[in-house]
Amino acid sequence: MPRRARLIYSGVPFHIIQRGNNRQACFFLRMTIIFSHAGCEHPGEYPWSSYRANAQGEICKVTKPHTLYRQLGAKKSETQTAYRELFRYQLESSVVNKIRKATNGNFVLGNDRFQKEIAQALGRRVVPGVARRPRKQ
Repeated sequence: MPRRARLIYSGVPFHIIQRGNNRQACFFLRMTIIFSHAGCEHPGEYPWSSYRANAQGEICKVTKPHTLYRQLGAKKSETQTAYRELFRYQLESSVVNKIRKATNGNFVLGNDRFQKEIAQALGRRVVPGVARRPRKQ
């Protein structure tokens, strides 16, 4: 069976955390899911994470601060503190499972309004269909 086409929403970058403006559709994915899947207790333990640079000020030649990251605070220390707050609490396992299911199935995760908005914008189904046999004609 062919793989479902990737959900590509024009003008929306694929960031780990993407926040919408003016109630526009937005995508959220907490890095704690990725870290827990990799067996890490803390985001700073994951080798491919930008957490150490963004939250702890570690020098990293590979990453550069995103505009949204810079807007978290006026001073570097404020920005790092605000970034660390994003990872302060772990998500409930039920939420993690919903995010994994949506990600693995290439579906949108969100409320009905959000799903309808994305489906209309993309012109395709963005939620799992109902499993059943085709109707006889």
